[in-house]
Amino acid sequence: MRIHPAMVLCALPLVAGAQSEPAPPGPAQIASAVARYESGSGMEPLRAIETLVRESLGQPQLRDALEAALAAVLTGDSTFEARRFACQCLAIIGSESSLPAIGGLLENDETVGIACLALAPHPSPKASGLLLAALEARTGPARAQIINTLGDRRDAHSVPLLSKLARDADTAAADAAIAALAKIDTPPAREAIGALRQAPRPALTAALAEASLRSAEGLAASGDRKAATALFEDFCLPSRPAHLRRGAFAALLRLDADGGEQRILDALNGPDDAVKPVAIAGVASLQSDGASARFASKMADLYPGQQILMIGALASRGDGAARDAITAHIGNTNRDVAVAAIRTLGTLGDASSVPAIADVVIESTDTERIDAALMSLGQLRGTASTTAILDAATAAPPDARARLIGVLIARRATGAVPFLIQQAAQDNPRVAASAFRGLARLAEPKDLPALLELLVNLRHTALEDDACGAVVQVARRIANRDVRSEAILATYRKTGAVPVRCALLRALSQTAGTRALDAVLAALDDPDPRIRDAASRALANWSDRSAAPAILARAGSASDATLRILLLRGYIRLLGLGAEQPQKDVLAGYALALQLASRPDEKRMVIAALSASGVPGALPLLAPLLDDPALQEEVAIAVVRIARANPGADREQARSLLSRAASIAKDPAQQREARELLNKLK
Repeated sequence: MRIHPAMVLCALPLVAGAQSEPAPPGPAQIASAVARYESGSGMEPLRAIETLVRESLGQPQLRDALEAALAAVLTGDSTFEARRFACQCLAIIGSESSLPAIGGLLENDETVGIACLALAPHPSPKASGLLLAALEARTGPARAQIINTLGDRRDAHSVPLLSKLARDADTAAADAAIAALAKIDTPPAREAIGALRQAPRPALTAALAEASLRSAEGLAASGDRKAATALFEDFCLPSRPAHLRRGAFAALLRLDADGGEQRILDALNGPDDAVKPVAIAGVASLQSDGASARFASKMADLYPGQQILMIGALASRGDGAARDAITAHIGNTNRDVAVAAIRTLGTLGDASSVPAIADVVIESTDTERIDAALMSLGQLRGTASTTAILDAATAAPPDARARLIGVLIARRATGAVPFLIQQAAQDNPRVAASAFRGLARLAEPKDLPALLELLVNLRHTALEDDACGAVVQVARRIANRDVRSEAILATYRKTGAVPVRCALLRALSQTAGTRALDAVLAALDDPDPRIRDAASRALANWSDRSAAPAILARAGSASDATLRILLLRGYIRLLGLGAEQPQKDVLAGYALALQLASRPDEKRMVIAALSASGVPGALPLLAPLLDDPALQEEVAIAVVRIARANPGADREQARSLLSRAASIAKDPAQQREARELLNKLK
């Protein structure tokens, strides 16, 4: 929320006896409230000052008044938090007028830091004068803060003093002076740092190194590439720490006229393993012709970890020579290198890479290599790659063929459907199962007759689910329910093989249609018990809600208890399928199910479904069942669930049933919830 200065009026005293509405407080009044600020107290005055700071940037008079008010905070009896806040604001709007107040803070070690906040960005040279004058009187951390601020100001006039301080016995001050010289980065500052390097103190080695590298960067930015190169090369000497060698080497690559190509070659041929990762990374950006081939030839001289880095660098180049070099290493004896090469080809390769990657799938026994190869084949771009993978799958032995079929499925290779139909008829069950899974994803309705023929002539009963699933998925791509089941129904009528007919009954249950339902209902009377069982299970899993009345009617006439339970379960499941049904129709369906359920286990099934549905108006159906000792516990749970889902329905009956449910329920949590719901309804 934006806080205007006027909003702090409530925090300031009003003029006694004023008859008119008081004027909004000015900067001085608000600043007097700021002066009392401590951590944890109200921040309204601070927010008001921040608003004035923003507004004063375009209003000189307001800016002058605000600066004076903030300077008063620094010189008055203010809290430390208030002074720090004032310094933060003066860092934005401060002019020479506030310098005396800020300078006063430099006289106390505790306030040097907040004074430096205001002085670091101050545009006046007099700010540097205050800092230099304060240096003599300050010691320890306060002195180092002042030196750092001179560096932040890039104050070139302080270079002689900083050069002297860089040799001071106070290590903290010397360290800060070296860092400040590096920030100033003028020729005299660079000379001072260079002179310090001639006789470095051990305690200042790190500071000098960082400052020297910064000087070298400044030289490079100014166009003095020769001097910068010499300085960076000094940090590439073996005696330098590894992290400095790496940083200097990377800088040299940017300075070299050839992009660092010769320097990279020298590094790869040299003994310094610390800079080789940086050298290898530089290969990616080289512009010369033939660079990929030249550096690929160095792979054999590298350690495995370095070879992996080189693979990444060559991949970034993305040319044919890089691709060929990486392909040559997919058979590397080192697994990590080989896997890196294989994975890289997934994004870099093309159809020409398929044979080599597919050979890994065919010939390797290493799961990690095989998985990497399959992933890369799936990532290769273009239809030409898909065609090449299909060719590889056609020629591959069974196990590899099954894996390559999985790649074709992942690539949505619809052109592979004829091949998959052929493979689904193979003796090898793994190949056939993969083919059926592919057909389920990729085949079209025109392929349905071929799939049905495969199902009829299935060589392995273990593949029935895969084959049936493929038939169902492809048939469901036909929009018309009656049409989608016609081909399945025709095949069912023609075949005499019982296992196949059972599988087709399952398929009919998932494709539905009026004639399909008639055929399954008729199969309930088939002489073969296997057909009858398959038909009853098909009805119990029917996918179309319109079959509910027929299933209920057949359940009512079933003499076999198992069949009746299966059909009743199927009917209850269908009550919850499809679009929203009128409440009265849903309740009527559950009422019919309860009438049909003659045994306690059958009634429990209906009660559980009714409870899960949470349909409004269900309580009257449950009320009579509370008197049945065999069902009371289940009914009590259902009453609580339905009352919770529909707190405003059947209030009178809900109160009555919840009262009984609370006394019947055995679970304390159920009892407690029943009583809570009952109290809400009273």
